Amino acid sequence: MWKHFWKLKILPKVLNFAWRALTGCLATRVQLQIKHVFVDLHCLLCNGAAKTAHRLLVECLFSQYCWTRFAIALPPLTTVNFQDWFVDFWSRHKGNVVEEVLMDFWTKYDEGIIKINVDGATFEAKNAYGTGLIARDSNGVVIMYQIYFTLGC
Repeated sequence: MWKHFWKLKILPKVLNFAWRALTGCLATRVQLQIKHVFVDLHCLLCNGAAKTAHRLLVECLFSQYCWTRFAIALPPLTTVNFQDWFVDFWSRHKGNVVEEVLMDFWTKYDEGIIKINVDGATFEAKNAYGTGLIARDSNGVVIMYQIYFTLGC
């Protein structure tokens, strides 16, 4: 699957996102806890169980709603990790459908919508943390950005 995965004709950032989800490198709440960033593990969208890639992209009620947009058969929810689920999905639909699904999730949002991206990091050696956010309109124009750095966490 990996040989074909890297040949998918999708945006590099979408391919990277999918690769991170498949390899357990996606910065989910569970992964943040493993890295000693203490965050609430519950889903902000459905208040469900801990946020793993599988939970975020497959099991969450919001994710299931998003999947209903596609008229394709999904693997049963019997898998426990995202990579197993995706391999099952890939074996059912092959590359073309996978490309379409991945790109459809990454489409331009509606006019008048503001998109806000946030990120954070800890700096153990300095006993500090930093956060940042950027807000863009539906054309990608930056409306505002903010950066915070705090010593002594």
